[in-house]
Amino acid sequence: MQKIKKVLFIIVFVSIIILNNCVYADDEIEESAITWEEIEEIKETAADVNEIPQINSRNAVIYDRTSRSSYIWKRRK
Repeated sequence: MQKIKKVLFIIVFVSIIILNNCVYADDEIEESAITWEEIEEIKETAADVNEIPQINSRNAVIYDRTSRSSYIWKRRK
């Protein structure tokens, strides 16, 4: 019985540690550390947003990386 209690305690303890660990995708880049040169590089490599996308679908959701917004696109007949 004591062995079962110890194993159960270890499982609960490890589960609590794992569930409390938060991971954010943006934590690698600090926006305050970005220089003007890097911003200009990003602007130069960004795709032209005015261009109509070539897709094989009637409807699509398009995500614009530069403005970080989504658009619903419908093909015109």
